[in-house]
Amino acid sequence: MSDDPPDDPPRYLYKFRSLAAENPRKFTRAIIVDGVLWHAQPSSFNDPFDCLPVITGPEGEEKLRYLKRLHAEHRAHEPRAVRRRRIKQMMQRPLSEFLTTAVLPAAVDRVGVVSLSAGYEQVLMWTHYADEHRGICLRFSTKGAPFKDAYQVIYSAERPVLNVARDGGVEYFEKALLTKADFWRYEQEYRTVNRTPGAQPYDQALLTGVILGARITSEDRAAVLDWLHDRPDVEIIQAVIHPGLFRLSFETVRATT
Repeated sequence: MSDDPPDDPPRYLYKFRSLAAENPRKFTRAIIVDGVLWHAQPSSFNDPFDCLPVITGPEGEEKLRYLKRLHAEHRAHEPRAVRRRRIKQMMQRPLSEFLTTAVLPAAVDRVGVVSLSAGYEQVLMWTHYADEHRGICLRFSTKGAPFKDAYQVIYSAERPVLNVARDGGVEYFEKALLTKADFWRYEQEYRTVNRTPGAQPYDQALLTGVILGARITSEDRAAVLDWLHDRPDVEIIQAVIHPGLFRLSFETVRATT
């Protein structure tokens, strides 16, 4: 597993956003102007290994007891004969197959996740998540919800092994929702987890800064500045190409008042 234990979030967390196309632009504007954050279902993530632990389960009599409990909790509305028939069929095939293809995806997609980063200087983050530096990055204070409750992602070279019958709530949560491949480590990701996916309001005072991408168009720059016209408390920063290094520099456009 990983050598990165979960930690309290840093002072600020960052959200990279695109201004391209209708929906990304609409959602970006909603974050700034309307104070609404979109909590995505894990099935929409760009990494096919995300939220996909290796599933193991009980065997023999323990497996039978687990299936009976599972059906009693989630299939109580069905006739007993139907439940018995399904349990008999499931006893004849590996439990991990059923859990991986049916139970786990449905379970994780009941929640909504906001992916954030501990930093804003990483060039690849701008490339992958801010429309190749044409978008923006939003800076949020972690003094209030949901950012103060963000969980640090755990990076690992191996997929976590989740035993559905034995792993408790914390283990299940970390293995199913918070563990990613170590080649994503550069993202420095934190996640907020909501009970349901979709649009959720947040305290707009927690938006403390907006960083404009190094390749943002003049039209998009003007639009973002207009969205922030009534928010003098939000610092505006411009990313620029460093003159001598493969990195970005940052210049203050508007300090907070």
